Amino acid sequence: MFDEPTAGMSADDVPVVLDLIRQLKRRTDVVILLVEHKMDVVSELADRIIVLHNGQLVADGEPAAVRSGRPWSSRPTSASLKSRQAPRPKLTASRPGPHLPRAGVPSMSDALLQLQGVHTHIGSYLILHGVDLQVPEGGVTMLLGRNGAGKTTTLRTIMGLWRASQGELRFRGQRLNEIATPDIATRGIAYVPESMGIFSDLSVKDNIVLAARAARHERELDRARLDWIFGLFPALQKFWLFPAGKLSGGQKQMLAVARAICEPRALILIDEPSKGLAPSIVHNLMSALRELKAQRTTILMVEQNFMMAQALGDTVAVMDNGRVVHAGAMAELSADAALQQRLLGLSLGAHA
Repeated sequence: MFDEPTAGMSADDVPVVLDLIRQLKRRTDVVILLVEHKMDVVSELADRIIVLHNGQLVADGEPAAVRSGRPWSSRPTSASLKSRQAPRPKLTASRPGPHLPRAGVPSMSDALLQLQGVHTHIGSYLILHGVDLQVPEGGVTMLLGRNGAGKTTTLRTIMGLWRASQGELRFRGQRLNEIATPDIATRGIAYVPESMGIFSDLSVKDNIVLAARAARHERELDRARLDWIFGLFPALQKFWLFPAGKLSGGQKQMLAVARAICEPRALILIDEPSKGLAPSIVHNLMSALRELKAQRTTILMVEQNFMMAQALGDTVAVMDNGRVVHAGAMAELSADAALQQRLLGLSLGAHA
């Protein structure tokens, strides 16, 4: 079993791993179960494709049938699998295509946050390969792409947790490259990491107080804003004095978002808020994010749930192999199944 073996790898390293998997595939005594988001890898290696979305099976069949939209018409048989045991040609490292039209995207001068040609290394590995990104003020920008595309690295680079080795980051026209993470936060940028980033041993109350720069005690919190947060997330009021580590996964995600909005922020970065949450919790979270959007809060959000992305997003950027390969209006992407297929591998909107 392989779980996304090429995630985060450079284009030069991917063929090496694929060659090893091909060698295993030629053996008749080995069955391979591979989790993978890169459709070029899937198309190269798979004899059968099973597609899951929100915990449900939405496609199962031979690769050609799944790609053609006939996911249930051609499930592979043992005979058909045996007929495809011959070695296949090597998959060469692919390069992202040219940037697609950017309808509805603001100019650099209109953007609250701007990234130009940003490269980021993690150790000796180059993860971002020249990211160009604009986040317009007062809207929700969705950052989409397969696992390992560089989305989380982009957010962490914006926050200064990982340093850009090349390129420029600007927030309200001011350069962020050399600024320490705490100073970036004081400029009004909040970050909700994929790991949620809460303090498990502290109470819900203390987690909120720590996140509020203007308060050292509960009595110094903005009461009207706190009541607003309780309206968005009633569970936080119920468990106000409980250790955060004892909350459910959904409640922890609510607390992570509440920490980011306990004071007015100019920009909120959110990394996969719906990951692993029950549908009912996702619905509650979407309602809260819609309210933030109605208040013209600027949000840059990484999300794998395309239904959530198209419901909330005003603009969208799609990443692949450490680059932004498409930027435009979310409405444009939502309405174009072929574009979804090209950029994201599958048009999940068909299974809504």
